[in-house]
Amino acid sequence: MPQLIITLEYAPDKIDDLVLACTERFVAEAGAQVSDISTRAAGDVHQIGKLIVRGYTQSDDQATRVAYLDLLDQLLLLGAFTLVAQLDGFDRS
Repeated sequence: MPQLIITLEYAPDKIDDLVLACTERFVAEAGAQVSDISTRAAGDVHQIGKLIVRGYTQSDDQATRVAYLDLLDQLLLLGAFTLVAQLDGFDRS
């Protein structure tokens, strides 16, 4: 998973479908580990957050965009609070 995250982060193409599948898998596997700073999952949250925002902005499909927002909600419910600071940096206009 870590290498896939890095590969997607540097991919120059439109990759919203791949990002959705990857981030859904990350959330399913990591679960509550995203809130425990002693785990790799917690360390990966920053990159996952960037991928989710990238996928959301690249997607033209409303259902896919909703799925990305649901992923953000799930991460926040699991305690990935470092994501809040990251999201505050994005323009919401």
